[in-house]
Amino acid sequence: MPVSRLAPGFLDLSTRLAGEVFQKMEQYDRRLVIQGDIEADIAASKSLHDFVQETNRRGHHLFVPDRDSLLARLA
Repeated sequence: MPVSRLAPGFLDLSTRLAGEVFQKMEQYDRRLVIQGDIEADIAASKSLHDFVQETNRRGHHLFVPDRDSLLARLA
């Protein structure tokens, strides 16, 4: 999913929206990839930085900057 399609506040972890969406996707055995540049958001929030890092480490859901990064990650 392109980052531009995310609901306002999705990357603001205090809304709990991202966590709830990812948890629901896991319950239904679905994967979600957020594609786009969120570097400014990550730089502005340590908690978002940690969330993205942990999400990508686990690998069920992914945050990637572009399609090439996604393909490299899935290879």
